[in-house]
Amino acid sequence: MTNLPPSNLPFLKKAYCDIIVDERDTDQTGKQSSPIAQRKSFTFTDGSYISITEIFKSGKLDYYHYDWFSKNKKLLMKFHSEEHTDKAYQTSTEPFHIHVQGIMDEKRLPNPSFQDLNSVLQFIRCCLLVINNYNK
Repeated sequence: MTNLPPSNLPFLKKAYCDIIVDERDTDQTGKQSSPIAQRKSFTFTDGSYISITEIFKSGKLDYYHYDWFSKNKKLLMKFHSEEHTDKAYQTSTEPFHIHVQGIMDEKRLPNPSFQDLNSVLQFIRCCLLVINNYNK
């Protein structure tokens, strides 16, 4: 359990309107929101998108998956908060961790900084600004 409140998706869509160009009412699995889950996808200015899945328990976020994909649907990064009881899968910031595919051999990295959707979107905004400036 993260002890975080559910994300305010309408507010975040407005706060990040400079990078969010479209939204879908499903996550990458195609599932829609339900009483126990909030699901959404935001598409960014470069065509990449984030799939948002938040699972609730007692009015708080039990765990989330914020998965960032390229416009070609290749996984870029996963920001997750599901707790692992097996020590081999735990990071120093358990339950918060990041998955990075194809960049490093290590699949799960500690995540001391990007532990809610607002901070993840801020990170993506910074990445997009760097990419846009580099491509000029």
